[in-house]
Amino acid sequence: MTAQTVAGPRFWGRAGVGGTAALVGLAAALLSLLALLIILPRLSRPAAPTLLTLGQAGSPWPVPIPLIRSAELWYATAPKPGVWAELKVVLDNPLQAGPDRTTLIVSGTLMEDFRVRSTEPKLLTQPRRRPDGRYALVFPAPIPESLNWYRVYLEARRTNPRPLSLGYMLDGAKNLPDVPPTPARIFYTDRQSDPFMVVPEPLVGWVPGQARSAFPVLVLYAVAIGAVAAAGCAAAFRVVKLSAARGDAVARTGRGSAEVRVGLPGGTDR
Repeated sequence: MTAQTVAGPRFWGRAGVGGTAALVGLAAALLSLLALLIILPRLSRPAAPTLLTLGQAGSPWPVPIPLIRSAELWYATAPKPGVWAELKVVLDNPLQAGPDRTTLIVSGTLMEDFRVRSTEPKLLTQPRRRPDGRYALVFPAPIPESLNWYRVYLEARRTNPRPLSLGYMLDGAKNLPDVPPTPARIFYTDRQSDPFMVVPEPLVGWVPGQARSAFPVLVLYAVAIGAVAAAGCAAAFRVVKLSAARGDAVARTGRGSAEVRVGLPGGTDR
C-alpha cells in the first residue's frame, strides 16, 4: 500500500468538504451566469409595436384619447393636522397638438381637508370652485404624445381626510368624450419604507416627539439585533468546527487501520 493511499482518508477528511462546497458554488455561479446570458436578453427585448392606428395622424398609441393613468395620494404618516401629503397624477396624452391648458378637476373636499402648499408644474391661476362643487387646478398645456406628470403638495387639515377623485379637461381639444372620475389610491410613505412592520407602529409615532427618551430604546433594539446575529454566527462556526473534528477523527481511524495492515508478518495486506 502506497503513502498516497494511506494519506487519502486524512486529506479527504480535512479538505474534501471544502472542495465539494467550492465545486458546488462554482457550478451555481456558472449556471447563474448562463441563465443571465440566455434569459435576460429575451426578457429585455422590446415588445412588437401594435399595428392599430390610434390617435391623430395615424400614429400608433396605446389609447386613442387622453387618459389618467394613475392617481395616488401619498401621506408622510397617518393623516392628522399638519401632516404633509402629495397628490401624484399621470396623464397620458396621445394627441399631437391642440390643447392649450390642462385642468385637473378634483373633489370639492380638497380645499376643506388640505391646504395646497405648491404644485409642479406651477398653476396658471388659483384653484377655483366650479358650479358642481369641485375644484379646478389649471396647469400649462400638456406635452403632446407623452406622459405628463402633475404633483400637488398638500398639508392635511384634519385627521380623517375624505377620499379624492380626479377628472381632467384639455382646453382647446375638440370632440373628447366624457371620462368618469378616477379615484386616488392612498399610500403611506412610512409604511412603504417598512412594509413588514418590523418597527411597531406605536413606536414609529412616539419616536419623533420623544427623541431624547427614545435613544436608549433604539440602542437596546440595536443590541438585541446584534446579539441575534452573533448567536447565529457562533452556531454556524460551531457546526463547521464539529464537522472538521469529525473529519480528522475519520482520517486518524483510517490511517491507524492502514498501519496495522502494513505491519503484518510477511508484509501482506488483508
